[in-house]
Amino acid sequence: MLQWLSRDIVLLLGNRGLRSFNIGIFMVILAIYLAKIGMTPLFVGLTVAISGSSAACWTLVGSILADRYGRKKILFFYGLIATTCAASLLLTRNPLLLMLSIAPAALGTPSGGSGPVGPSEQALLSEHSSPQNRTAIFAALSLVGAFGLSIGSFSATIPTMLQASGSSELDSYMPIFGVMTFAFFISSIIAMGIREAPRQLQARKKRKIIALSKESKTAASRFFLTGLIDFSGTSLTAPFYAYWFYLRFDADPGLIGLIFGVNFLLATISYPIAVRMSRRIGVVNAILVSRVPYLILLFALPFSPNIEVAAIVFLIRGTFMIMDIPLRQSYTMGIIRKEERASVAGISELARRTPEIVSPAVSGVILQIGVLFLPFVGAAMLQLSEILLFYKFFRKKKPPEEQLAKS
Repeated sequence: MLQWLSRDIVLLLGNRGLRSFNIGIFMVILAIYLAKIGMTPLFVGLTVAISGSSAACWTLVGSILADRYGRKKILFFYGLIATTCAASLLLTRNPLLLMLSIAPAALGTPSGGSGPVGPSEQALLSEHSSPQNRTAIFAALSLVGAFGLSIGSFSATIPTMLQASGSSELDSYMPIFGVMTFAFFISSIIAMGIREAPRQLQARKKRKIIALSKESKTAASRFFLTGLIDFSGTSLTAPFYAYWFYLRFDADPGLIGLIFGVNFLLATISYPIAVRMSRRIGVVNAILVSRVPYLILLFALPFSPNIEVAAIVFLIRGTFMIMDIPLRQSYTMGIIRKEERASVAGISELARRTPEIVSPAVSGVILQIGVLFLPFVGAAMLQLSEILLFYKFFRKKKPPEEQLAKS
């Protein structure tokens, strides 16, 4: 049944799962933990913004070097650096030191659980995929990422349980930070086991640092513009969902972890649906259709009268939340030449990372003054304009599998 499940794809799935697990933990507890050690909402936003700057650097430099020197090396070195960043949470509680020490891991926004090395991961996965199976394999990657995010979110309930057993509030976070450090280290070891075609690697070394065909430049510029608008909205809200529950309803981190865990489990339902939808109506149409219910629920979320209603809206929204991610990734890999995939994916991802430099700080200011609904409304409007522009740009550009089916 799963003929495409090769050794290298299994390793890539394992690497993604561990990274997503850690991102799931960060999403739930990072902002709350920083608040508990004395950071104001403004400085929490600045911390996420600095992490976003790091993500942009990883995306730009990493994707360019990946096509030249090898993609698995980027995954390996990221794992080692992220291990060091996670370990810093065990070593200091100084807000300023933490602001700087956790930034290189670039975990401010989830990005479907890929972290800032998604372009290298996508290019590697495409290398081991056929055009017919590519969308299904990317859906499987996103499925593993969503499970990792879910387990990480559930794990964020551990500090609450330890506090109930008598541990101090801040000490209760230390075991989970230790688990994160270990998971990042194992992810780097797994990355070194992934095979990369030697002849293709030699060809990449002979290429210029940045060398794209005319067709790829056009596609990359369109991916950049739409990604910039999309993530300007996403980064207004994604790093702060847990913090918003904490500020709006004074929710316990354990309860927030449960909500987020269920949220990501529900998201896994969407991936098989996304694959079937893309085969029936085309991948670009499927991306457009999947975003509509998500945007409606995102707009409604901040107006929830109590935490019960907010949780229900949040969880239904979660079913559609990252449904389009494997479709976008597969589509990008499908229409771009093999030797340029990591570079174009990096340009696209850079556009989605660049707003993280500014948007979280803006949200921090808004949350500081207490206008809690505004980031959600702004995000919904920006993402609506993005999906309409994406459809305009790409509705006539078919990936190889759709061209074959049509012929």
